[in-house]
Amino acid sequence: MKTIYKYAIPITDTQTIDLPRKARILSVANQRGFLCLYVILDNTERTEQRVITIAGTGNPLGFDEEEGSKRFIGTVVIEPLVWHVFEELM
Repeated sequence: MKTIYKYAIPITDTQTIDLPRKARILSVANQRGFLCLYVILDNTERTEQRVITIAGTGNPLGFDEEEGSKRFIGTVVIEPLVWHVFEELM
């Protein structure tokens, strides 16, 4: 059965997280000072690794945005900083 799950993730340049296959990342938000991904998933599916990249405002992206290798998930304010979150497209 599909459900929406929340994953608190560390604020780091690039990380790999395990999500069930076909999981769809909906959004990213600040919850009590933590960066959280909200994901629609079926937890009976096998997991796969997904790569998440986070860039702070004013910092280098670390990838070519025009290349189309990443999907923008969202922007989150965790005072006083602003974070921009991307998923690597496989």
